[in-house]
Amino acid sequence: MKRIPLLCTLLFLVGACGSPAQKTQTTLPDSLPSLDEKRSLFDHLAAQQNPSIELVADFQQLIADKFQQEYRSAALFCYDDAGEVILDGIIELRTRGKFRCRYCEHTPIKLKIPKKQLKAAEMHKHNEIKLVFPCKPGWEYKDYVLREYL
Repeated sequence: MKRIPLLCTLLFLVGACGSPAQKTQTTLPDSLPSLDEKRSLFDHLAAQQNPSIELVADFQQLIADKFQQEYRSAALFCYDDAGEVILDGIIELRTRGKFRCRYCEHTPIKLKIPKKQLKAAEMHKHNEIKLVFPCKPGWEYKDYVLREYL
């Protein structure tokens, strides 16, 4: 039993010390885009002080059929601080999470933005966004969402 911690410690020390034959400089592949090339929707929203996001859908029907977890049409509007449109268009959304659908009042939602819309807005093509809400009303449930994030 004492051999396992000793072996783990030795492996850690050998890995931490490294080998003098290792390269000290790493190079990135040429296929990676530069940081200035395209930004994601998250980057655009994070650059704003007070962005506005509007999601229009039949939420009553979505909640009533929350166990089906099939995509439905919705409209998404994202605005910057000046009120200019960052992104708008028809998207798809569905509920997600079997446990939360069963026990929570507000189920998480997955948004799927068409890649053509993101390309037209000159954004990175990461097209799926997961929205998580507190499970039930109350401060303790809001803390759970924060703990999940961390």
